[in-house]
Order: sequence, then structure tokens, then C-alpha cells
Amino acid sequence: MRRHFSYKRLVEEAKKKPAFWTEKFSNQFLNELLDLMAKQGISRSQLAKKIEKNPSYITKIFRGNVNFTLSTMVSLAMAVNSQLSLEIIPTKAITDATKSLEKEEQLFSTIVEMRKTKKTFNINDLRKYKENLGNEELLAA
Repeated sequence: MRRHFSYKRLVEEAKKKPAFWTEKFSNQFLNELLDLMAKQGISRSQLAKKIEKNPSYITKIFRGNVNFTLSTMVSLAMAVNSQLSLEIIPTKAITDATKSLEKEEQLFSTIVEMRKTKKTFNINDLRKYKENLGNEELLAA
């Protein structure tokens, strides 16, 4: 018998593992680094010179073949005239922020649906819906 897994459930399971977060933050860091390099006109070989590494090392970093250290991240940030910023956020704060975003998405979807079904947009309908979102959360708790 074949087990059915939803994508959402697979992602939720992956989020419980450090490898997921390591990869996520590594990709985020590299994307921000690439953006800063592009804005400042810095090539990969110039970046390598600035951190006193071989250009092949930079290539490996951007391919994801290197598990770079915090020290390397700081050096790379400084090479693009920036600084690295890290913070530890309690898991509950992340959960609360996620719930808030989900509510916003639900609200946005409702606005889109209301605009499809009505030619005029009634803000009072939206207020009532928003109040009900809060009440549903209280009932679920």
C-alpha cells in the first residue's frame, strides 16, 4: 500500500531538522551576497581577492559545495562593505508570526473573492469577516 504525503506535511517535517534551516539560511546569505555584489559591480574573482581566497573557492561556495564558517560569512559580508547580522528568535515568536501571515493571506483571499462576486466593495463586510477571524481563533483556543 502506498502512503500519501502532502507537500505541506513534508515541509513541516523538514523544518524540524537542523539541515533544513542550515540550507535555508545559507541560501539566503548567498542570495543577499549576490545582490550586493551586483549592486556594487563586484565580480566573483574580485570577491575572492578581497577575502584572500582562490576564485575556485568562491565558485564552490556559490555551488553549495562548501560548508563555510561564520568567519567566512563575516569576511564575505565585509568584502561587500556590509556586516553580518544574526539573531536567535524563540520558536513561539516564529509560530505567532506565521499565524499572523496566514490570517493576512486569508484576509487577502477574501478581498479578492469579494471583488469577484460584487461590483462594489463594502468595507463593512470586510470588517465583519475580520472580526470573525478573531472570534474563530478564540473559539479554537
